[in-house]
Amino acid sequence: MFDPEEAEAKRAEAAEHRQVNVRLGDVTIDGQVYIEAIADLADALAFEAALSAKAHDLLEEHPHLSLDVRRSMALGRLGNDGGGKELVIYAHHDVSSPHGLVRIENTRSWITVEQLGEWCTDSHNKVTIAPVLDLNEHLHTDSYKPTRWLREQVIQTHPTCVFPHCSRPSRSCELDHIIEWPLGPTDSVNLAPLCRRHHRHKTHGGWNYQRLGPTTFLWRSPLGQTHLRRS
Repeated sequence: MFDPEEAEAKRAEAAEHRQVNVRLGDVTIDGQVYIEAIADLADALAFEAALSAKAHDLLEEHPHLSLDVRRSMALGRLGNDGGGKELVIYAHHDVSSPHGLVRIENTRSWITVEQLGEWCTDSHNKVTIAPVLDLNEHLHTDSYKPTRWLREQVIQTHPTCVFPHCSRPSRSCELDHIIEWPLGPTDSVNLAPLCRRHHRHKTHGGWNYQRLGPTTFLWRSPLGQTHLRRS
């Protein structure tokens, strides 16, 4: 009231702290995720109204579920205009997996087989089945850009950026030619995922590396220091 300019400055500063945090790094074994947000009041009111309306629509379809559960389900259906949501999950199950569990690549977490089955049979989810890749197969293309399956093989072989201590998921990384193309081929052996920052380190910052094994790399810094990275 007595210092409107200061009040406006504080309001503008507070607006910079708005955020939405989907905590995919803390997925529970039963496939639950925490979502936190700080939003503008007008946006929050509009969101609350839409969520309440969608939860009410779900009452006829799921009369046995509580309001809280229906609100949670409504969250995933907002903005889909009745067309359902596309579920993109990279699930891995092999002989090394704990009994009854599936590893989810997206979040580097484990869920039960039953939970995965429930997601896949939900009529509101669009499910796409992709071929199983042999990570030991040698794939190659004559072009600079890797094929879809070559890129997928490299990503599955190396879950994160292969720079020392980097944990950036490989699906958000660029595929780097360890030996620069066209001197080096575009194939399973000469490609590795690097996040944009560490790709610049290699291209412009004097860093270089070589592949010692299927998932092992030796990096050299501009000062000649060596770093061993196992992906």
